[in-house]
Amino acid sequence: MPDSVVMDDDEFAKMYDHIDAEVEEGEGGGGDRREGLKKQKSERGRRSKSVDRSKQPRSKSKSRMRSKSRGRGRTDDDEPKIKKSSSLRDLGDKDDDDDSSRRGQRSSSRPRMSKSNSLRELSKNDDDSSIASKGGGAKSDNEKIEQLEVKNALYKEEFKRVQKEKKQLKKVKDTEIEELQDEIAQLRKEVRNVQEENKNLKESLGESAGDSYKAKNVQDENTRLQAELKETVERATEMVKEREKAIDDLLQEIETLKSDNVQARTMFDATLYKSKLKLEKLDQENDTYQLRIAELEAQLKK
Repeated sequence: MPDSVVMDDDEFAKMYDHIDAEVEEGEGGGGDRREGLKKQKSERGRRSKSVDRSKQPRSKSKSRMRSKSRGRGRTDDDEPKIKKSSSLRDLGDKDDDDDSSRRGQRSSSRPRMSKSNSLRELSKNDDDSSIASKGGGAKSDNEKIEQLEVKNALYKEEFKRVQKEKKQLKKVKDTEIEELQDEIAQLRKEVRNVQEENKNLKESLGESAGDSYKAKNVQDENTRLQAELKETVERATEMVKEREKAIDDLLQEIETLKSDNVQARTMFDATLYKSKLKLEKLDQENDTYQLRIAELEAQLKK
């Protein structure tokens, strides 16, 4: 995994726009599928009424049971797309196979049944396509949720890394402050030593007032020492300013990391909340489909 994952505001905005679009699609997708199933059912009803049932010499109860069981039929290509309620699907497939064999036996003696069989096959294909679309949509939603969980894990790792860097920067700052304080104390000690030396030189100058040459040398030495002291103080002051500027930069960087961390945490919470809403919506749709399957199974047993 990379050391850091930094996303700017535009990338976060695009990510949340994409999530909002998915939630809206999930809220509207269930209604569209239900409307499609209602239209297919009404279309099958109109088609079945158009067939002359006087040409089909078989009992009404068996015909009704076959038409209901054929509504549950599927092909082998759809099996990987739907993983729930496998026992109910197997029961529907078995009924479809029995009906297909019986229709094949009757087709030779009653060729007038071909139109009815074509209508049944068309309705069966419509049901297969609608069920496959449901399975594919659920699989796509699960993949998107897994992607969001991966991103959330990356945000958690980034949060831990920021906290660790914050502790390291604080430790470095404290160490540098201690070093600067020691250096300032040393410079003050040197200044006191120089002042004490100047005092001693003045006393020596007073004692040797008669020796002008020595006094002049002492004065020159004092001037040189004062110049060196001034240069040392200026250099120390410049170093202190540079260290203070570096500390300010570190503090500013820490504040920026804090702000980025708060923003990432807020967006992570929003992402998790929207993911939960999406999962609840999918669970509600799944419960609706399970109730419908139970109703169809009860009708098949009658």
